[in-house]
Amino acid sequence: MLTAYIDESYNKRTFCVGGWLCSEEGWKEIERRWSQRINHERRISTKKHQRLISRFHASDCATFGGDFREWNQPRQISFMKKLTQIIGENKPVGVAVAAGLGDFVSGYPNQEEQRHRGCYFFCMMAVLLLIGDVMSTRFPNEQVSIIYDRGKLSEWAAQKAFTSMKNDAGWRGRNYFLTAAPMGWEYCVPLQVADLLAYEGYKLIDRHNLGSDELRRSLQSILGQKVPLSVHSYQTDGFRKLAQMQTIMNAASENLTIDLKKIMDSVKAGWGSR
Repeated sequence: MLTAYIDESYNKRTFCVGGWLCSEEGWKEIERRWSQRINHERRISTKKHQRLISRFHASDCATFGGDFREWNQPRQISFMKKLTQIIGENKPVGVAVAAGLGDFVSGYPNQEEQRHRGCYFFCMMAVLLLIGDVMSTRFPNEQVSIIYDRGKLSEWAAQKAFTSMKNDAGWRGRNYFLTAAPMGWEYCVPLQVADLLAYEGYKLIDRHNLGSDELRRSLQSILGQKVPLSVHSYQTDGFRKLAQMQTIMNAASENLTIDLKKIMDSVKAGWGSR
């Protein structure tokens, strides 16, 4: 039995959904060591009379915001090195898919107000496809449950994506999936681990779109430890193709069903599986 923990991260340009797949035994070890590290940092902050961190939060840690605003760069680098070591020594399988928020609006001009939810939905479907591929090649005799971070975006989009994929009779990978459910970081340390990859995936693709392929130090550390990791992004015209294909297939079908696997494979493109 495996579990995949999924989170999202985004700015005004780029939206990413990502997380890690691992066995229950592996997650127990990751959670134990991750919690130990958080508690270690809390003890350091207590001695320094600084604010205590409640958890790891990738964007706050990277920008010295929130509970991390009293930290300095050496401490931040050391902290991230310890966390990436935990990932590297346990080697969960990482998957992330990003999309341009502007690209979504271009493809679905009538859904601009729903652009975050729409990007979450389509990125989550692509993540599920990647997890299905991992299951078929690495864990063909196992099944997987999905845990996603609870929030306004995921309340509809994550569950809708999961249900759509499970109901797609043309997708053989659906049989690997058992359930999908929301949880909060307060009760689920592995979601903090997922937050790290969602943030790194978003930064990787966002930087690429701005013309830079330089890897952040934390991502370099993960890759350097031979952690299985795949980060993908929708093509610039991916949502336009998706919208066109949905229109054609819906017009040809009385029950408005679509072959999600065929559609997703046609629009998903990667900047590399690492």
